[in-house]
Amino acid sequence: MPEQYPDYLLPRPEYQLIVFGDETPALPTHFLIRHTETEDIKDEFGNLRSDCVAFQTDHLHDYSTNLLGIFQIEDLRWKWLKGTICGDLWTIGEDGLQPVLEQDVTITENRGAFFLKIKELHQQLFDLPAPVENTEKVECHVLHTPTRANFWHFSLRWIIEGEDTTNWEKKRRRKVLETARSIIITLAIFEQPIFQRIPASYFVQ
Repeated sequence: MPEQYPDYLLPRPEYQLIVFGDETPALPTHFLIRHTETEDIKDEFGNLRSDCVAFQTDHLHDYSTNLLGIFQIEDLRWKWLKGTICGDLWTIGEDGLQPVLEQDVTITENRGAFFLKIKELHQQLFDLPAPVENTEKVECHVLHTPTRANFWHFSLRWIIEGEDTTNWEKKRRRKVLETARSIIITLAIFEQPIFQRIPASYFVQ
C-alpha cells in the first residue's frame, strides 16, 4: 500500500495563525528546521555551506522553513512537485488539502537539515555591513505562512524601517539578503536540538 502524506501536517478549520508576541512568546526550546538537498552541508571551516542556505541570494527574501514539533525531521522527505496547489497559502477556516502521491508530492531520501532557534531571530536587529536605505540595521521577523497542505510552514522576512524587503525590487534588496545569508550561516545548528512543541493554545481557536 502506498505511503500516505500525514494528516498531522494539514491545517484544520479550528486552527489560527501563530503570532509570536507577549502572550505567545517564542521560547528557547522553539526551533525552525530547514531542509537541504544534500547531507553534506558543512564547508571546510565547519560552517554551513552558503549554497545550502539558498542557491540564489534572492530566495532569502521570503525564506521557507518549518516549525519543529508536530512537524518532525522525517517529514522533510516530502518534496512538493511543480504546479501543485497544495503549496498555496492556506485560508483561515478552511480544511487542509490532502496531497496525492506523485501528483502533488513525492518522497525523497538523503536530504540534510539544519535548525534555527526562533528566539535568536524573531524581531532581532542585525548589523548591515554597509548602510541600506540610510539605516545600519535589519530586523528579522519569523512569520507563520501555512500552506494548504502544511500548517507548520514558516517564513523568515527581513524588515528595514518597518518595510518588508520582500516588496523591494531584486537589486534593491541584494545587500540585505547577503546579510541574511550570513546571519543564517552564523546561527545554524547542525545537531538536533532539545525542542518543545508549540502549545495548542497558540494555534487552536
